Amino acid sequence: AAAPNPFNPGTTFRFTMGATAPAVLQIHDVRGRLVRTLHTGVLSAGPQAFVWDGNNTDGGAVGSGVYLGRLLTPTTEAVVKVLLLK
Repeated sequence: AAAPNPFNPGTTFRFTMGATAPAVLQIHDVRGRLVRTLHTGVLSAGPQAFVWDGNNTDGGAVGSGVYLGRLLTPTTEAVVKVLLLK
């Protein structure tokens, strides 16, 4: 889940890892292009939270619109839509 949603300037992605495992959390635009990677590496079992500040990989602000938070683990793929309003 992500809250707040819609957001400006930032939103927090929260999820619970069932077990310690490698995970990747990425932000994509609606065309599927990678906007930013928030995490790559091993996460411990339990609750997790990552903030996206509405910036891309280069630190530039992205425009208003729908973005997808995508969590990948060896056993799971989850996608959450978020709306950035400026």
